[in-house]
Parts: sequence; structure tokens; C-alpha cells
Amino acid sequence: MKNNRDDKSFFDNEQDNDLNQNNLNPEENNLKGKSKQKAFDGSVARAMDKQVKIEKVKKIKHDYYHSYKKAMGVIGENGKINWQWFKKRTPKFVLFFIVIIGAVTGAVFAVEKAVTLVIDGVEVKETTSQISTSLYADSVAKDKHLDEYKVKTDGRMIKDKETKIDIRSKKEMNLTIKDEQRNMETYSNTLDELLNEMKPELDKYKGKYSFYVKEFDGKYDETLLKDNKDIKIDFLSKRAWEKTYTEDYKTKYVDNPKLDSGTHKVKQKGKDYKYVRRKEIIYLNDKKYQTKYSVSKVIQKGETKIVERGTKVSNGGGVWDRLAKCETGGRWDANTGNGFYGGVQFSAPTWRTTAGKVGVSAPYAHLASKEDQIKAATWLQKNSGWGQWPACSAKLGLR
Repeated sequence: MKNNRDDKSFFDNEQDNDLNQNNLNPEENNLKGKSKQKAFDGSVARAMDKQVKIEKVKKIKHDYYHSYKKAMGVIGENGKINWQWFKKRTPKFVLFFIVIIGAVTGAVFAVEKAVTLVIDGVEVKETTSQISTSLYADSVAKDKHLDEYKVKTDGRMIKDKETKIDIRSKKEMNLTIKDEQRNMETYSNTLDELLNEMKPELDKYKGKYSFYVKEFDGKYDETLLKDNKDIKIDFLSKRAWEKTYTEDYKTKYVDNPKLDSGTHKVKQKGKDYKYVRRKEIIYLNDKKYQTKYSVSKVIQKGETKIVERGTKVSNGGGVWDRLAKCETGGRWDANTGNGFYGGVQFSAPTWRTTAGKVGVSAPYAHLASKEDQIKAATWLQKNSGWGQWPACSAKLGLR
């Protein structure tokens, strides 16, 4: 090896000595009286002689290097690498290890691995022997004729376990924001992703407005976007007022056969309903859109007043005897010619209607029995109230 270094130094020095020679000798530099053309021809000839010398030096160095390698046995007589030289000098266990590594590597490349492809939000299960996620994604995008796309993966390599590869194509959206139209390029798959991408722009409306996309019906993370999709983003704002209201309680009557007809009993007291009502006006893109009313707070729950109404008819008639005494002095067969008949003074049309309802056949009230008259009067009071006998019912405290 020492000889090799010495030889190399020798050749290098020879080359350097040759390269360091002056292009023109002193005599030519001091040419006097000779023509410039003759001087130029001489310099060209010497430059060519110099180039020939350099090429000779390179050839000598090349031949020396390869002669040395041949002598060592690394390069064979045919000029190619002699692999037997390496085989003789490499332990067998190293060669075995290299063979095993090559076999395993080949097996890894050949094994089909599970891949979950998500192309613009649509999931597809695939298998591939490819190991690079980016190369596999590029081949899929080419098959799908995607010109511009982005790829998101679990890693750079497709592993034995299922690998997810998300491929998103570029889409152009036709947006309308607060009645202003513009176009936007995006790689988002859903409206929810698009809105997150637009967050810096939408944040300037935060606090004053809330936005809504009607055609998506609130399903912003489910509906997939398509190229050249028209999307209108509306902005909602609102104003609200509150006011306290009171509603009177209602009265409900319940028949009680144990109470005498014409009598009442309060079973449950009524309570007024008190509440706070909220009025809300909704503006769509700063224009009045809708008015809503709602109960924001209940101050007092309302309760219905329940009154039991007696339907029992006694032999003495009870309240009807008192009413008949007021109307006719207690004469159940009264017919004074004033157009009213019987103890509680039915008009002819009223009697015909009422008697027909309770199954009494007498043509006039004074011709019916006391019990039938009370029966008819009870039905009339139940359906029309004590106002049918205004003076006497008031006098007796029935209303």
C-alpha cells in the first residue's frame, strides 16, 4: 500500500509539473519584429501538445489503478467485479444472514395488507402489496382521475394492521354569505369541515349573529360536499322582550247525585295562572323574519275551580219547591194566561223542547206531574243555567 501511495504521488507531481509550465517561453514573450499571426500559431501548437501530455498522464494512472485491482483479485480478467473474491473472504454466517434479510424483505413487499380508503368522505376497504402510503395514494388518485388532491395518512408506511388513507380532491364552492356571492376552493368533505376552515372569517360575526344553512337542515357533519355546490349561509340575529301576564282560573262543574237538584258545592278552589311571556323577533340577514312567543317563567301555576252540582230530586222538590213558590206561589198546575205554564213557568216552545229531551209527553207544563216538571226543569238548568229564571233565582241566591 505504501508503494501505491508513492506511485500516486509520483503521477500527481508529474501532472502538476506539466501543468505549471509556462504557456509561452521567454523568447516568445519577447518577440520583436515577428508577425502576430506566427506567434498565435506557435501558442496553439504548444497548447495542443500540453493536452496530449495530460491525457497520457490520466491513462497511465487509470492503467496503474486497474492493474493493482487485478493483482489483488477484486476485478477479473474481463474487467468485471470478481464476486468469488468476496465469497472467499466473507464468513458463511454473514452470507446466510444477508440471504435471510433479502427473503424477509421480499416477503414484506409481496404480502397483501388491509387498507381503509376514504375518498372524498366515502369509505372503501382495499388490500395492496404497496408499502408506501403516498405512492399508493397517488396511484388511487390517478385511477379516480383526480387532478388536484390532498392525502392524510396514519404514517408513511402501510403496516400489517389496517392503515387508513384519506384522499380529498379539490372542490370549488359557490358561496352566498349574507346575500354576497363568491367562490371558494376547498379540500373539505362536509359542511362542518368547511365552516371550520372559514372560522377566521365567520368569527367576526360571533356574538351578534348565528349562522344557518337551510338546505343541510342542521346535519352539517353528515352531508358530503360536491364540486360546484351552491351553499347559502344565512345569518340570524334576534331581539327579545319579557312581560308578566295573569290568566283567570277556569270553572268546571261536576254532577253529584247525592246533592239536591239546584244546589252546588265547591270541591276545589281555583287559582289564577301567572307567568312571564317572552316575545322574540328573529332577523334573517338583518331583515325581520319571524316573531315567536314563549313562556320563560311560571310565577304561579293555575288551578281549575271544581264545583259539584246536585242532581238529586226529592219528594218535596227541594230547591224547585222554593223556586215554584217564588214563581207561582207553589202551584204546579198554574195557567194564568200569561204565556207561561206550570210551577216554574215554562213557555210553550221551551217546554216542548225540554220535555222531548227527558221523555215527557204532556203538551204543556201545567198538564204534567210535579215530578215530570222538576225533571224537565233540571235538564234545562243543567244546559242553560239559572238565567232561565232570572228574578227568582237571584232572589233565592242560586246565581
